[in-house]
Amino acid sequence: LEAMKMQQSLRADWSGIVKTVYVGVGDQVLGGAPILELE
Repeated sequence: LEAMKMQQSLRADWSGIVKTVYVGVGDQVLGGAPILELE
């Protein structure tokens, strides 16, 4: 994830397999919006 030309790390509270990705490359994402779903 990139904001203002700075890369941001994303962490989950548990491990899993990505089930669904809700955003694409270049999409703008609002704070708190889901970006993916884990199994």
